[in-house]
Amino acid sequence: MSLQAAQAFLARRDFASARQAADAVLRDRPSDAQANQVAGLAALELGDVEVAKQHLRRADAAAPGQPHILNALGVACRRSGELAEARRLFTRAGERKLIDGWRNLGNLESTAGAVLASSRAYERALKLKADDAASHAGLAQALELLHKTDEAREHASKALSTDPANEIAALTLANLAMRDGDAVEAENLAAAIVRRTRSPTNQALAWGIVGDARDRRGDAAEAFAAF
Repeated sequence: MSLQAAQAFLARRDFASARQAADAVLRDRPSDAQANQVAGLAALELGDVEVAKQHLRRADAAAPGQPHILNALGVACRRSGELAEARRLFTRAGERKLIDGWRNLGNLESTAGAVLASSRAYERALKLKADDAASHAGLAQALELLHKTDEAREHASKALSTDPANEIAALTLANLAMRDGDAVEAENLAAAIVRRTRSPTNQALAWGIVGDARDRRGDAAEAFAAF
C-alpha cells in the first residue's frame, strides 16, 4: 500500500481502508508525517480517539506547526475531554491562518458557556474569511446571548445570505423576534427548522421557541403540545 492510496481512501471516506493503508506505510516509515496524519484522521472518524491522538502527535512531531494537523489533534483532544489542550491547539491552528482552528475554538467555547471567548474566536475566523457563514452564525448566537441584538441580527443575516439553510442563524433570528415581541415571526422561523432539521439539538431548541411563541400568543394548548 502507498501513501497515495491511503490519501485516496481518506478522500473517499473509506476510513477503514485509509487506516489500513496508512498503517502499511508506517511499518516502513513510522515517523512519516503524512501517513501518521492520515492514520490519525481515519482513527478519529472511526471513533478511536486515543489512537488518533497518538498518530497526530507523531505527525506534529515530524512536521511541527502544520495547521491541519494541529486542528485535527485539537478535535481529538476535545473529544477526549482535554479542553485546555484543545483550546491551545485550535488557537495555534488559527494563528497559522486556518479558519477551522478559530471556528472550532468558537464552538468549544460556546459549548462550555464561555460566550465572550466564543465571540472573540468567531471574530478571528471572520478576519480570515469575511463571508464565512458558520462563523457569522456562531458570532450571531454569541452576540444575542450578550444582548447585543443589533449586531447579532446583522451577523445572522449575513450567515443566511451565504447559507440560507443555516439553522444556527435562523434560531438566533427567532430568538431575536421573541425579544422584539414578534411571536408570529419567531414561530415561523422556528417551525421551518423543526420541519427540515436533522439535528436533535436544533429541533429541541426550535420546538422550545415554537412553544414559547404560542404561549406568548395565549395558545396554551398548542404551547403545551410543542413542549
